[in-house]
Amino acid sequence: PLLIETATIPMIANATTDSGLQGALIDAGITKHYVPVLDDGCILYLTKMPSLDTIFNKLSLISVQPIAKIMLASSYIFLGPGPAQLLQLIEETGSVREASSRMNISYSKAWNILNTIREQTGFEAVLRQQGGATGGSAQLSQKGKDLLERYISFERRCQDAIEKIYIDVFESKHE
Repeated sequence: PLLIETATIPMIANATTDSGLQGALIDAGITKHYVPVLDDGCILYLTKMPSLDTIFNKLSLISVQPIAKIMLASSYIFLGPGPAQLLQLIEETGSVREASSRMNISYSKAWNILNTIREQTGFEAVLRQQGGATGGSAQLSQKGKDLLERYISFERRCQDAIEKIYIDVFESKHE
């Protein structure tokens, strides 16, 4: 898999090389960063290509994986993957409208989510400034940032624990 920054695409496209993508990256002065990938189906080296049967057998063994949706609730569920993404996008874009547009949800639904977070936590997670001719802005409050960071950390730790439990239950040899 490749992750290429949009701004670098013209440099890669305009590179003059006969050495393929690798040469274009070098020619454009772009540094590659390797990320370990556990799924052997993502990376195949042509010089070490196993048979298709070997690949399919291996993939079928690793194609089942645990998936859990981690949510926080008080009287009602108020934070999960969707609301967390909304908070992240508000912080990134500075706009509830832009964040809701990127998530493909209505502006009013975004505010319903934010109001539920406020009602269940007792604090404003998002601070907004009314706009005028230039438009308004929004940003996470300090408590909103803290809530999001803690949720992300909690969610990661839960997923790690679930993965370990899955391996123990499904992949360990039980008698």
